[in-house]
Amino acid sequence: MADGTWQAFKAQGNSAYTAGNTAGAVEAYTKALGCDDLPAGDRATILCNRAQCYLKLNENANAVEDCTSCLTINATNVKALFRRCATRAHPSGWRRAVWRPTS
Repeated sequence: MADGTWQAFKAQGNSAYTAGNTAGAVEAYTKALGCDDLPAGDRATILCNRAQCYLKLNENANAVEDCTSCLTINATNVKALFRRCATRAHPSGWRRAVWRPTS
């Protein structure tokens, strides 16, 4: 795995996230997503990973965007569905978030 490959950026993102460096993980995942040779399945995974980072950073609009992009590639990605619902959940509207996960 050479530096500059999507695999290396994904690994950097995973390491940063595990170490608690959420902003660093976002940066690494963003670099991975910019690689031309990134397969669609891996793109969906990295988008979902970055969405989790955005959730931790309270950047819900970015998390929704990444989850939606992930679901465009893989409509059955449960983590993306859950995370998108999580961005829409709030104390008075959790039922709406659960019942309308694709809107």
